[in-house]
Amino acid sequence: MITRRNLIAGLTSLAFVRLLPVKAKTQFEPFSFVHVCDTHLTTGQPDSGYKLLQESQLFLQESIKAINGLNPDFVIFGGDQVEQPGINDANWQLFVDLVQGLNAPWSFVLGEQDASGRMIPDKMRCYGPDWKGKGITTNTSYWSLSPVPNVLFIGLDSSVPNSNTGEIGHTQLDWLKAELEANKGKFTIVFCHHPLLPPAPYDGGPPWDEFILSNGADVREIIGAYDDVKMVVSGHLYLNKVQQERNIYHVSCAAMDIYPCQFKLFKVTPDSISMESITVNFPALVKKGFKSMVSSNLAYKYDQRRPSRIIDLVEGSKEDQNCTLSLGQSGSILPPAPKKKKALRKSKEKTEHKK
Repeated sequence: MITRRNLIAGLTSLAFVRLLPVKAKTQFEPFSFVHVCDTHLTTGQPDSGYKLLQESQLFLQESIKAINGLNPDFVIFGGDQVEQPGINDANWQLFVDLVQGLNAPWSFVLGEQDASGRMIPDKMRCYGPDWKGKGITTNTSYWSLSPVPNVLFIGLDSSVPNSNTGEIGHTQLDWLKAELEANKGKFTIVFCHHPLLPPAPYDGGPPWDEFILSNGADVREIIGAYDDVKMVVSGHLYLNKVQQERNIYHVSCAAMDIYPCQFKLFKVTPDSISMESITVNFPALVKKGFKSMVSSNLAYKYDQRRPSRIIDLVEGSKEDQNCTLSLGQSGSILPPAPKKKKALRKSKEKTEHKK
């Protein structure tokens, strides 16, 4: 039986719950960035399965022109920039020469191809000068930077030489926890070549588990303890997928020289992140990539009877390619808002028709 005293006590406690302070959103100036991954830049190598290595330079050059047209604030390259650094780091030096054409600051994380070869490259000797040239004064192959006030970018190194499987060592895990602790209150985005949260079918057994981050759960446990981490962006799997865990969005991005030959544009505000996938403007080469993907061993591993189903996997859904990520308390993946220019154009056409 509910007494008057119990009723008053219950209403009082309810009022107290409602008065509990809600964590304020981190305030910062809106910004945009482009994420490009798996460019596999090389010269003199034939195409390899679904990788269009012969066209890798063309793809990179065309994407740079397209990115400059979008005018982002930053560009992040998400790993496997080169198909191995090459003799005397020739492929990496070519990559650096080409991306100097960008009109925006850029940085990068390492993928397994960047760290592989007959002679395994010394990561800091090969790549360290280019991080330091961007103000990242690190003595490690993982880093953090604050591109705008109250915002933190973290770049992890999941690369294992000559292996598709990624790993993040204990020293790096300790650094990650300390970095998040030291930057509490900053809106944080994490970049890692291997997905921390693998999408299906990579979350299953062989052969898909050969491509995952072996200790991704350990990393997710660390970042999940910090409300500041809003998104993780990755590559490696050559597919589009958006997932959510503990109010953190995990975005897997398609490759540049592998069908569907795309990069992503992110526009970030304190309230939401809009994401747009952009296909490189080489229709004939994209079509070639489509055919290479359908006839690949990967396609037959995915579905031996209907290998063409691999296309649905790598393309992803409409929301996996273009969406708005809400940054509310629960968060949600929303279809992209309609573009205002098209709406204005239609309105103008109606007005002219009436005249």
